[in-house]
Amino acid sequence: MRIEQHGLQQLQQKQLEQKQRQQLILQQQRQKLLVQLKIVSRQREQTKRLSQIVKHNQQLS
Repeated sequence: MRIEQHGLQQLQQKQLEQKQRQQLILQQQRQKLLVQLKIVSRQREQTKRLSQIVKHNQQLS
């Protein structure tokens, strides 16, 4: 009985460690996505500004 209990505890410990690893991975992926989102929104802003400049230049010529 004691041996089974010990094996069960080891299994639970492994599952806990695996869950923690998965959560860490998810956190890192989330960070990467947030960074990509910032980059994309910055690019959109730049594109908007560029198109305004282009329109302005077309009006001038």
